[in-house]
Amino acid sequence: MDKVEIRRRFLSRRKQLDFQRYLDLSLRAQQRIILSARFERSTTLALYSPVSQEVATDMIFASALKAGKRVCYPRVDQDDLRFYVVQTLNDLMPGSFGVPEPVPAQAVDPGDIDLIIVPGIAFDVHGFRLGYGKGYYDRFLSVQAEVVSVGLGFDFQIHPALPVASHDQKLSYLATEARFIPCHAAATGSS
Repeated sequence: MDKVEIRRRFLSRRKQLDFQRYLDLSLRAQQRIILSARFERSTTLALYSPVSQEVATDMIFASALKAGKRVCYPRVDQDDLRFYVVQTLNDLMPGSFGVPEPVPAQAVDPGDIDLIIVPGIAFDVHGFRLGYGKGYYDRFLSVQAEVVSVGLGFDFQIHPALPVASHDQKLSYLATEARFIPCHAAATGSS
């Protein structure tokens, strides 16, 4: 199955979630991250604004602020993502592709981000993800190799093995409502 077909199938499956089930699964998936040692150790956390029934991130946002962490969200700047501090979700406004983005006020040095939560349409247990095909997260992760990256999705979004291109970047972990999966040998045993 090619990337186009995988995208179609997994987007369709996500759209089929009724609202209550979506909320329940999102809550449980977010809890997997919040309870992880990686979240506990992080000081600057990058989140995404969910669209098209991607796993919600509002509980992670609230928990991070409560724990005194600096939270940032991406904003598309030509072919790259730039990250900006967000104090309240009201700081997010519709931006590129209709995705809520932060007002470009307080920029965050990408090297300061120690944990990034990454959306996706599909993931595999090797740490590869399939997004919408624009490559923003892959470009960011290719130059920020030290950042701990966690793909956040629903368990049904895990595919046995995704087709991989040379530019595709591996994630450190996957988090779903059912599991927190280490994807690199260096990550094994350290959630």
